[in-house]
Amino acid sequence: AQNNNWVAAPSVRAIHPSPDLFDFSSAVELTNDRLLLINNFINVFGTINSNNITIYHKTGDTWADAAPAVVATITNSDGLDSEGLRSFDQSGPFSGFVPFKANTIQDKLQFFTENRYCVAPVNISATVSDEGTSPVVTINWESLPTSSSWEVEYRIAGSQEPFQVVPALEKTVTIGENLSYGNSYEYRVRSLCANYPNFPVSAPTAPEHFTTPCLPPTNLISSAETYANNSYEVSLTWNQPHENQGYNIVILLGDSVVADLQSSDPAVTLDSDLLFNEEYRFQVRSVCGTSSQPFYSEFSDGTFSINEFIPEELKLYPNPTTGRATMEVPISQIDLSLAYQIVDHLGKTLSTGVITRNNFEIDLTHLAPGIYNLILSKPEENTVLRIVKY
Repeated sequence: AQNNNWVAAPSVRAIHPSPDLFDFSSAVELTNDRLLLINNFINVFGTINSNNITIYHKTGDTWADAAPAVVATITNSDGLDSEGLRSFDQSGPFSGFVPFKANTIQDKLQFFTENRYCVAPVNISATVSDEGTSPVVTINWESLPTSSSWEVEYRIAGSQEPFQVVPALEKTVTIGENLSYGNSYEYRVRSLCANYPNFPVSAPTAPEHFTTPCLPPTNLISSAETYANNSYEVSLTWNQPHENQGYNIVILLGDSVVADLQSSDPAVTLDSDLLFNEEYRFQVRSVCGTSSQPFYSEFSDGTFSINEFIPEELKLYPNPTTGRATMEVPISQIDLSLAYQIVDHLGKTLSTGVITRNNFEIDLTHLAPGIYNLILSKPEENTVLRIVKY
């Protein structure tokens, strides 16, 4: 390196206990009217005090390897005070050639003073809480005192939508709007530096992630219907807590899993592979996230059982003296809205009614002698009894 052409690069970090001793992790070389940044030039370091910045060059990798040689001294003059020099320890996104013409050390100092740039925050963290009606996230970070304010950007992870931007005047921000349950979000923070007119905004931090709660289903309801042929249908329903990818339903008998199901809707129907007169447990949880990266809520629990169909007899006792017939109906079937109709041999309906008690009289006095069908109707099946009137 030519001594009068090497100056401190904008990237500076302390590597020595003394606060006034800095390592310049890269250096710049003047080539005619252009400034070339050379990255990772680790053998340049310097000291700073109230009067000047002294740039050194050494050949070894440790402090004791060789006595450093002075490369250049940048003096504090022409209106640049000591605070301006001390704020020289900023980093900058310089690479390649940058137009620059410098005839004096003062010109070089002026260039770097004007081209200091904003440094991104560090130690970013997010804490998620549930306010009962919506999720809330609080994001914290650390930042250099040169930052005057910040911007927090967030969106659903993997989304191509633009980031939503939240301004912050402190090194913390709480977001409670535009967040939904059961999602993973990516977020990042950038610094704003009002005193750096040329580079007033930092690059954003690398994306971090937080996840909002995936809530379990509520109000689980089960119903089971058994039919005369011993087929059955079990209906399981629940309330959807929020928009999600669907549900995972587990059916258990004792501690054994007998079915593990998926449903996109808050309901599922079972009609096979279950036993009568057993108590089953069912567990339902919400599936959140994405199909490639799902995550789950806690399980909600319910129970159901399937009763075996046991036929019950209907009994009909005609009374020729009164012209009526008395029907004995099992009480359980009266609850099924048991309707009846009397039909002649041509299929013509002669009378209708609804059986409302277990001993029910049917009037036959209006019928001429002959053969009739008494049809009893209930959900899913009909029962036909034959009546002969003399």
